[in-house]
Amino acid sequence: MNDKTNERLMVFATKMMTDFHYILEINIVEDTYHKLYTCEKAEKVLTFERFGRFSSLIEEFKRTVRTHNDIEDYFKFLDSIPSLLASRDSAVVEFQSLFGPNFWWQVKAYATERDSDGNVIQYILTQQQIDDVRSIVLEQQEAMRTAYSYAQSANAAKTDFFSRMSHDIRTPMNAIIGMTNIALSNIDNKLRVQECLNRINGSSKHLLGLINDVLDMSKIESGALDLNPENFSMVEFTDSIVTLMASIMMEKNHDFDVILNHINHEELYGDVTRLRQILINLLSNAAKYTPNGGKVSVIVSEGSISHNNSCIYEFKVKDNGIGMPPEFIKKIFVPFARVEDSRSSKVAGTGLGMAITQNLVNMMDGTIDVKSELNRGTEVTVRVHLQLREGGEQFVENLHDLAVLVVDDDKATCESACNILSDIGMVGEWTLHGAKAVEMAEERHKNGRDYYAVIVDWKMPEMDGIETARALRKVLGPDVPIIMQTAYDKSAVEQEARQVGISQLLTKPLFRSRLITIFQKIQQESLEEQLVTREPEIVYDFHGKHVLLVEDNDLNAEIATEVLGETGVKITRAENGRRAVELFTASNVGDIDLILMDVQMPIMNGYEATEQIRNLSRYDARTVPIIAMTANAFPQDVADAIKSGMNEHIAKPVDIDKFKELMAKYFDK
Repeated sequence: MNDKTNERLMVFATKMMTDFHYILEINIVEDTYHKLYTCEKAEKVLTFERFGRFSSLIEEFKRTVRTHNDIEDYFKFLDSIPSLLASRDSAVVEFQSLFGPNFWWQVKAYATERDSDGNVIQYILTQQQIDDVRSIVLEQQEAMRTAYSYAQSANAAKTDFFSRMSHDIRTPMNAIIGMTNIALSNIDNKLRVQECLNRINGSSKHLLGLINDVLDMSKIESGALDLNPENFSMVEFTDSIVTLMASIMMEKNHDFDVILNHINHEELYGDVTRLRQILINLLSNAAKYTPNGGKVSVIVSEGSISHNNSCIYEFKVKDNGIGMPPEFIKKIFVPFARVEDSRSSKVAGTGLGMAITQNLVNMMDGTIDVKSELNRGTEVTVRVHLQLREGGEQFVENLHDLAVLVVDDDKATCESACNILSDIGMVGEWTLHGAKAVEMAEERHKNGRDYYAVIVDWKMPEMDGIETARALRKVLGPDVPIIMQTAYDKSAVEQEARQVGISQLLTKPLFRSRLITIFQKIQQESLEEQLVTREPEIVYDFHGKHVLLVEDNDLNAEIATEVLGETGVKITRAENGRRAVELFTASNVGDIDLILMDVQMPIMNGYEATEQIRNLSRYDARTVPIIAMTANAFPQDVADAIKSGMNEHIAKPVDIDKFKELMAKYFDK
């Protein structure tokens, strides 16, 4: 080798020595090697002379190196270098070394001199550690395999989706068409037609839900879905969640709770519509996949405030339902994916709910995590950023150190309530059992240290809220306020609650503002003062009067009939607006003295029914008093009622005394 070649090789070796294990110059004809560079690690494993016999070095390699099977490829490579370089300028092999499975090496041979026939007689041999490069390649390969697997899963899921959607769409469509044909065949049988229309209505809503899911997913994928932030109240937001989910939870007899964890700010700014959609999706899943009589809860937590006056709010939805296998959790957000399980196969749906939910959470710069165990339930945690708004703070006066007893069979609810009481400056004590609450209240009463108030849950095992309140009232007398809380419609328990001496009804969850408001009200007008100053009860006698009660809810109709029946009034019920029009039209002129009209009803709502009655040709159609009795209580609702031809508007839950007074007003005319 001439000096120029040697100089060039030394420059190359110096530049690259930090990257290589060794660099050797091999002479095939003379079977020699010339060490150009070796690193410290290589010297510890093998003995490299400056000059030596190459075949002897290979034998030492074979004696010294013990590693994976790849090493055989390494030795085969060394033996075949002359033939490999016959048709190319370089050759390469990769293998794992004795240092462990994560140590990868690359060996290359570069032809540097050939004879007159083109055969290689001299070459450079290098060995280089390539762990990082190999890791990147392996990660890329794994990513490609994952992407391929995901694509396969997505395609399979889409195929399954179209198959299932064909079934899921045909099912309500079949019901709609079938019930329509039955109704047409029984057009003179009003009850049968009504039954068919009710089923058609339910099937139509189910079908609309399926279509809405598909449209939402389409908008998300096309980027057409935008957020519309607005001012909202956390109190009203959670109320709307409870209202929307209450009937579903009651239908499946679930124990449903909304629990607050240190909520200090109730006035917020964000897309409340999409946030509500997220929670409804998660709660609907929890309700559907939890067997009847299960437990579903939402835990709302407020995090720390950031520099831009935003805060992370956490919504944790938990259930004790059927759970999911680990392999499905990995693909739970894949569109159209559903668990193939006999327990869930009868639950209708598109498989888009969680995909839509994840996309909405991402749009809100949030995160979503899922934990689940088969037969032990599921926990989904959503965290989103919401802007804080000023306002909503209330001044707390004269509540410090007052003791309140909280009675609820859910420990988390008790602790949450006591935390709120502590924030207000009050002292909270709690128990999980009604009987224990009576013992605690009795002990304090004997010592002359009555609780300032008792908050008791409605739905509890063994001794429910009504029984507990009845027992507490016997122990405490009339002076201590008993507040009942419920996650369901207050009207369902209101009458019974009043009978056992409950002072106030509260809808869960217990917000700080709600408790402050109710305690301030108690301070302003004590129960004892109400009893002393209460005017003698007026006894109303409406014998001879006839009321048409238009109400689609059986329970509400039963309550109204029982309460109004005490006055002697005759009551005829219509289950919807159309039936009300029919009954009024069929009655004798002047026979009906007053109409109590619900607004939200199937087949025909209260507004339409009122307009049709007012447009009848008989004179009493224009003069009969029509009173709206509805849960729609906003100013616009009142205006809509008057516009349709109604005389009065009363919001549910109805104050019975005021209602009777209003009826007397029209009966006396």
